[in-house]
Amino acid sequence: MRLIPWYKIRIFSYAIILSLLILWLVFGTVGSTLRNMFEGVLTLLFNQIFPDASYITTINFLLGIINNGLVPVIITLVAMLPQVVIMFACIEILKACKIIQSTSPVLLGFGCTTIAYASKDPISKPTAVLLAFIPCAAKMPVVMVMSLIFDFWLIYLIYVLSVSMGLLSYWLLSKKFPTKKNHATCTPRKVSWHDIPLDVLQNSLKFLKRILGPVLVASVVLYFVSNFTPTLRSTNDITQSIIYNAMAIFAPLFTPIGINHAMFLVALLFGLLAKELAIASFSAFVIVGSLDVIFTVQSIYSFFVFFMLYPLCLPAFTALARRFGHRFAWVVAGINFFVAYLFAGLFFWIFSIM
Repeated sequence: MRLIPWYKIRIFSYAIILSLLILWLVFGTVGSTLRNMFEGVLTLLFNQIFPDASYITTINFLLGIINNGLVPVIITLVAMLPQVVIMFACIEILKACKIIQSTSPVLLGFGCTTIAYASKDPISKPTAVLLAFIPCAAKMPVVMVMSLIFDFWLIYLIYVLSVSMGLLSYWLLSKKFPTKKNHATCTPRKVSWHDIPLDVLQNSLKFLKRILGPVLVASVVLYFVSNFTPTLRSTNDITQSIIYNAMAIFAPLFTPIGINHAMFLVALLFGLLAKELAIASFSAFVIVGSLDVIFTVQSIYSFFVFFMLYPLCLPAFTALARRFGHRFAWVVAGINFFVAYLFAGLFFWIFSIM
């Protein structure tokens, strides 16, 4: 029986340990405290600019979009800046200490799998499936929102689950697609200690800039389709909106795992286009901080499990298809969907009986 080479087990063991340290700093007491403080300042600032939401909304539809569609998303994303800074600071410090290489953030769950698939460096099919399960940086906004509701260890449990499913898939596929041992490593980019503050700031702002634009566009679209009926009449009843009626088609499929609400389905749909767009659906339907008040804990956690495991976004899927063919890309997507559905249902059942 073919086993995973020891050196690869050792690499991913290091990845688990390092990710635990980074995720604890980002989503633990330190990151959460800084985020709450920063969010409080931002909320106070925007309340001074837009003091009366109902007055503004009735005066002008455009201002209504700004106040009810864009402002909540901006506050949610920009409030993540302290946690993003901590994340990139940890990565840059580890690089400076020569503990990790420039490509390691992908394996740690803080990189972009699209770049990994599209790069010129050869990767095997088992490795491609492994990368499909490892969380990417684009999922961080949703993870940060979930950290407001769940304990850190519940967040980290899903991370470990994702990596474990990737390793299991890698082991199973390695039997059919044997890979040659390759101990060669890329030459890491030298990181000077005095460059770390500037690199952290640049990477943090670049990260927010990359997700802010698409998310704001998605928020405007969601504001429209959630405030108008299929006959293009304005409505305050979300159940009469365009998006609610459209998502009702998929609701029966996800009812068994508890995520049949339109908000969850929209998040999953937008996440297939780009994972960072999923956060827009939260602000379009509810106040982010009240998720656990409106929805049951088991439904939210089931969504979180499914979101962390379900198929790749469109850019990553396209890059994977170009490298290995569309058939293999669809097989990987099918594996992701099956595993995500299975474990989301399992956790939904466990939380329901607790």
